[in-house]
Amino acid sequence: MGNACIRARLDRAVCSQSWIDTYPETLVKHFTDQGSDHRALLLADKPYVRTSRPLFRFDARWADNPEVRAMVNYVWQEDVQGTPMSRLWERLKRLRHLLYDWSRAGTTNSLRNIKTLQAEIDRVKLIHPVDWDMVRTLEAELSRQWEAEEVFWQQKSRVKWLKKGDQNSAYFHTVTRARRKKNFVAGLRNEEGEWVTEETGKASIATNFYQNLFTSETQVLNMIERVATLPIDNRVTPQMNAQLTVEVLAGEVRSTVFSMGSKQAPGSDGFTGKFFKAFWDIVGISVVEAVVSFFNSSRMLRIFNHTWLTLIPKVDSVETIRQLRPISLCQFVYKVITKIMAERLASMLPQIVSEGQNGFIRDRQIIDNILIGHELMHYLKIKRQGKKGYMALKVDMEKAYDRVEWPFLLAVLEKMGFSSVWRGWIHECLRSSSFSVLMNGSPSGYFTASRGLRQGDPFSPLLFVLCTEGFAALLRKAITEKKLEGVKVAPSAPRISHLFFADDSYLFLRGSLQECENLLVVLNEYEELSGQRVNLEKSAVCFSKNVSIPDQEFLATILGVGAVGVHDKYLGLPTLFARSKTATFRFFEEKLLERLQGWKQRTLSWAAKETLIKTIALALPLHVMSCFRLPLVLCRLLDKYVARFWWGAEEGIPKIRWVSWRNMCRSKHEGGMGFRRFEQFNQALLAKIGWRILNEPQSLIAHIYKGKYFPRGSFLTATARSRPFWGWQSILHGRQLLEKGLRWQVGNGQSVPLLQSNWIPKCQLDPPVYNPCILPEGGGSVVADVISEGGGRWDEEKLSQWFDPSTCKAIKAIPLPRWDVPDKLIWHFTAEGVFSVKSAYHLAVELDRRRGGWRSSVSWMDKPSWIRVWEAKIPPKLKVFLWQILNRALPTMEALIEKKVQVLPRCPVCWDAPETMEHLFLYCPVARALWDYSGLEYLGEGLPRHTFPLFLKRLLGLIHQPSVVMAVVAILWRIWRSRNWVVFEGKQFEIPALMR
Repeated sequence: MGNACIRARLDRAVCSQSWIDTYPETLVKHFTDQGSDHRALLLADKPYVRTSRPLFRFDARWADNPEVRAMVNYVWQEDVQGTPMSRLWERLKRLRHLLYDWSRAGTTNSLRNIKTLQAEIDRVKLIHPVDWDMVRTLEAELSRQWEAEEVFWQQKSRVKWLKKGDQNSAYFHTVTRARRKKNFVAGLRNEEGEWVTEETGKASIATNFYQNLFTSETQVLNMIERVATLPIDNRVTPQMNAQLTVEVLAGEVRSTVFSMGSKQAPGSDGFTGKFFKAFWDIVGISVVEAVVSFFNSSRMLRIFNHTWLTLIPKVDSVETIRQLRPISLCQFVYKVITKIMAERLASMLPQIVSEGQNGFIRDRQIIDNILIGHELMHYLKIKRQGKKGYMALKVDMEKAYDRVEWPFLLAVLEKMGFSSVWRGWIHECLRSSSFSVLMNGSPSGYFTASRGLRQGDPFSPLLFVLCTEGFAALLRKAITEKKLEGVKVAPSAPRISHLFFADDSYLFLRGSLQECENLLVVLNEYEELSGQRVNLEKSAVCFSKNVSIPDQEFLATILGVGAVGVHDKYLGLPTLFARSKTATFRFFEEKLLERLQGWKQRTLSWAAKETLIKTIALALPLHVMSCFRLPLVLCRLLDKYVARFWWGAEEGIPKIRWVSWRNMCRSKHEGGMGFRRFEQFNQALLAKIGWRILNEPQSLIAHIYKGKYFPRGSFLTATARSRPFWGWQSILHGRQLLEKGLRWQVGNGQSVPLLQSNWIPKCQLDPPVYNPCILPEGGGSVVADVISEGGGRWDEEKLSQWFDPSTCKAIKAIPLPRWDVPDKLIWHFTAEGVFSVKSAYHLAVELDRRRGGWRSSVSWMDKPSWIRVWEAKIPPKLKVFLWQILNRALPTMEALIEKKVQVLPRCPVCWDAPETMEHLFLYCPVARALWDYSGLEYLGEGLPRHTFPLFLKRLLGLIHQPSVVMAVVAILWRIWRSRNWVVFEGKQFEIPALMR
């Protein structure tokens, strides 16, 4: 160690959830270590005091408020003059003032109303005799206010995956606090390196930076002539232009509005999509007129194109403005216009954009870039011989969207063949934009732009993709002129010079000084024309093994970049794979744990946990599992983490798992929760790649794999060959499942082997029974041998000789075409014959079940019964509660003793008998009193003891009576909650209070 300076984080500030709730804006500041070997900590409970007027935001709670509807009606009935756009803006402005003043009165403050109602309920209860009708009325209003509070915090939290209605206000509240704290910018360093903490100073730094960033620097005067020399194909046909510029009608505007998000952050006008959808019957005509007027006149009212730049930290502790990511908050009406344009263009991009770009293009996928990129990197890794060495350059463009020069983009569009009308609409959307910067929620500054695309505008990703066509053209030009070569992974594979996914770029070339210099010329020309600039710090290079180390270092110096590191990533995945695949994919284990172990998740209900697992946890590693096979040990570890999250843990020790994870991963109609096991889900996703290779042989990824792994054969007969890449091995693993689900759709029968079972629908997983002694010799029989001459019908005599009666019957049910049609491979497990990941997953589960022979934990429940449970008209949390009852997954004393937990067996409510499920819900005096008080038929009447399943069958028989089922399940829920109050909180209760 010697005199080396060793730095480690030793001092930390730790707080509880209650502290955060009390001091939500608390920040910890680190002082310098001058004069000490520690950096002193300062805990600031109010680091920022807002002095500006709160911004107007349309509150989602107002959508159902009759007073708000009356105000909207009033404003829209007023006479307003001007163009359609100016009339709409004036009405929105008037309504904004009315709503702002009305909201300041506090009548919509649901939290305040909740406290008032709770106090009133307590007051009424003190009056003897208690007016229970009044209490019920107050509690009904209290329930509405709680729902409004949940809506409010859900809107604030920006949580999209979790729906309201299941009492998750605490979670929404916690997420909102955490998001605010994470996005808060405590200070910034100015150009002189000084630390600025004043809000005006920070806002000035941000405004100046982005004003300079969005100001054009191009010196190219003959842009159109320069772009005209590039080999960009004129692929936009007159028919395409006609479709792009066809008249915009009211139906298209309305469908666009209702396809957009309701609760996304609004622009400077403050109105969300929720407002326009809730009051469409009033405001719809004005919106349609304003949108249509833009397309008719090619003129945008500038105020509608004013954008707020909100700054999202890229790192935990922000110090410089470059560590903030600008997201544009465009106004909803403007986004309707660009969304219409984006939807029209999106359908044509596959025919317009060259093959090397896969970002934001329909029917092109990110996994293609990942697999092709890693296949090329694997080729470099194993290439040790030959005179020609190769290299891969991972290029990162600095502020890619923000630096796009408009003249270059418009020139590229013209070269591609877009009409002047379409280009005019795009130019007007760009030209009329203006900006203010949101610093910690307060807008400041005003400036216009002369370059750049806004991240947050629905149209920007597509425009950027078109911009990269200029870069691709420059590379193609260099290849045509023999200045760049590209890389081929096999002699019969296509040569690859570049892979683009939006602003992520991979370039492939020879590892020589000449090609490096030629590439620099291309990059410099692209920068001069488009405004793009290579970020050398984030770019990296990798060489094949036959390029010497001195040459690698020299060429990397010429390019000004470093070598690809072990931790470098491409499209979210490691660029280089370690020998241990478990170590390679370990980062996803960490990501999943981070998502599941967050303290915010402790506030979720059971139903919300289910949603989190299905929409977030299982989707988190989706694009990894879509490309590569995860090691079995890692899959099981991920399963364990998700199961632990579901059942919970206390101080790191997992709680009891009342239902096995294997059973929980069954479909809901089979008694499970519909979760997915990572191993089977991974294989189903990989099978999809195989399906695409079979059905899209002209795609780039199919050409790559055919050229390397089966140049003279087919995908279904391909082998791993020597030193295959892990991606190909993963695809072969998926192929094993794919083959189980592929079935021949019989045409002329010439291509289908007779002795295979995958042409008889009823024998897909079970082989047919045939007579091997009578079948033709040689083993080369095909299905055509059992089709009558002339086609169109089966040869029943041969069928009866060669197959058993049941198989013959199944074969005769297969329809035959009347004309000569080739046989075709289809997917057996969907009605359309098209592969789906869902059906493939269920197939993988079925195959696993056949191997393991596992059964449901609730043998007396059939599929119709489970369907009735999940389709019952009750809240989601009560459905999960009912599922727990049916699976005996509630921790009663009897159940705890069965799990070897040392507890007293007696019922904690009455102490009269052991606490079994039957006793708790049917025979406990408190339960009987609740049933009697409810006025419902006692479903346990006449049932012998220990027959709780019979009671549940009676309950399920009432599913067609929603009100009865709701009341019965609510009583069961009340019994369970009251029992827990006694056990965990020592509370006592009264029967009338429980029934409320």
